[in-house]
Amino acid sequence: MYTQDSFFTLTTIGQIGLAVVSLALSAFLIFAVFRLRLKPFWHFVSACVALWAFVWLSPQVYYAYYRILIDGLPAKIVVKAPPGVVDVVRLYGFASAGTLSGLGQSLLGWALLISVASKWLRRNAAN
Repeated sequence: MYTQDSFFTLTTIGQIGLAVVSLALSAFLIFAVFRLRLKPFWHFVSACVALWAFVWLSPQVYYAYYRILIDGLPAKIVVKAPPGVVDVVRLYGFASAGTLSGLGQSLLGWALLISVASKWLRRNAAN
């Protein structure tokens, strides 16, 4: 299904590095959103905003990583216009899961929501 994905053009070390970069970015976002002290609705909104920011800004981080791997890639800004609300909502339905990147973004979106929900459930169970 994903055999044509650009991930598979990388060496094994490059693939491992890309996975580490992705996991580090995801863990940072999940931790940051989880640590927020907000009312449940705003906590949910912050999870959605975090996914939106990730989808918008992470291509620059990944491009920087690719510059390390591939000699001669020019320094440039690859971030485009921010995604629309519909684009982000579609991620929750795995509509972009045709690529590993789209699948990862969808999984991150759900991980953020689960993080928020688990915090809310834990807080309410303690009361």
